[in-house]
Amino acid sequence: MREAGRSPPDDIGFPSGDVILDDFRVNSALSTVTALAIESEAGYSDPWIMGAFGICADPPAGLERVSATSPFDSSNKSVTAPCPAGKRVLGTGAEINAGSGEVVLDDVRPNPGLTAVTVQALEDGTGKAGGWSVTATAICADPVDGLERVTATGALGAPDPGVFLPASCPAGKQLTGVGYDVNAGGGQVVVSTVLPRTDLDAVEIRGFEDPDVRPDGTRGPGGNDGQLGPDRLRHLRHSAGGAGAGLRQQPLELVQQERDGHLSRGEDGPRDRR
Repeated sequence: MREAGRSPPDDIGFPSGDVILDDFRVNSALSTVTALAIESEAGYSDPWIMGAFGICADPPAGLERVSATSPFDSSNKSVTAPCPAGKRVLGTGAEINAGSGEVVLDDVRPNPGLTAVTVQALEDGTGKAGGWSVTATAICADPVDGLERVTATGALGAPDPGVFLPASCPAGKQLTGVGYDVNAGGGQVVVSTVLPRTDLDAVEIRGFEDPDVRPDGTRGPGGNDGQLGPDRLRHLRHSAGGAGAGLRQQPLELVQQERDGHLSRGEDGPRDRR
């Protein structure tokens, strides 16, 4: 398990389907987001890096955090955090609670009207015996001039899971938040990278299929360290999304923090619950 503090989004370095993005969660003061990644039940023998990237600006009018949490059980889940009436989404957050590396964030999706954020989480191919829940977070504010949602969708069955899928802001606008949507992943596509570009003109998404793990711990034909098997090509389609606005009076900046090393999914660390 690896955590890094300061605002979203995030990136898992040296990734494969064996390292799962578990959380990127915003504190109540809207000054810090912690990104958390956990190794799956298959484990990952090599070192890896977790990076957190912050999109920061002077606070716009009406800025607040809204969160909603699903029931705690062992079913797949979707939960929506709506902004208060008249406010719009500037950013997102998501958190899997008690997923233990066996639950993946399938969607973190602001709606087209930018009035709510929906998070969908699915158990992986081997399922999870115990209960878990998922939390969706919307960063809301009074409407900002020029705010719009931009999306891009990758081809179904893309042959290379390591190719970034970018969604770019229109000229003159900058990124305020991010989202993504895995289509037909079935809990077996892991998003490893949600990366804003340095000049904040686009967000890039990267996904891997998780390896199939048999009951004896060996890998099945669906994948090996994130490489695709022919029976799983249909899963690799995903959408990237970003909210862009003309915030020339409130300059945005990108802040990055990384942690390196290797930790197994059985190791725990401090979790900021503010």
